[in-house]
Amino acid sequence: MAQNEPVREPLVVPAWHDPKARTVVFSPSDFEVGIVVVTDELISFATKDTATFVAPCSQVGVKWLRMARPTRGCEMTFAGERHRFYFARPLESVPGIDETGAQAALGNISVAADLLELATGPLATFASVTGFLGELAALPGEVLAARRGIRNGDSVRQRLESAAAEA
Repeated sequence: MAQNEPVREPLVVPAWHDPKARTVVFSPSDFEVGIVVVTDELISFATKDTATFVAPCSQVGVKWLRMARPTRGCEMTFAGERHRFYFARPLESVPGIDETGAQAALGNISVAADLLELATGPLATFASVTGFLGELAALPGEVLAARRGIRNGDSVRQRLESAAAEA
């Protein structure tokens, strides 16, 4: 990123992580629900319990899955590990995210980034986080939540493509 460019607000979106990176899901019980935060330099995913993934955008390979288009599924590879994410809830039986879980996940991302010394500034400002949490409370139904998930996935893709172009 050029020195004179303004720093963009972090992108904070709910996401579902399939730790097994399955093509066909018979038991959705081990999906992890959490949040993805994308800054100009970092991408991270955390649940209410732990930060699963924190990495510089420039070191993450991303493959967007055509078969998972309605949920904006993608595979991210970092340090030889493959992670499959969905930005709209992949199955009805997979739990959604709530405000308490989102706040805990944000805390885990901040701690992990600090430990890895990757953060050059705050991962998320108060305004971006409270705006995200307000959107969580406002989700009126599954159809609108799915549409928002699709938009979120498209936003993540644009942000990552922008970061790759700047690198």
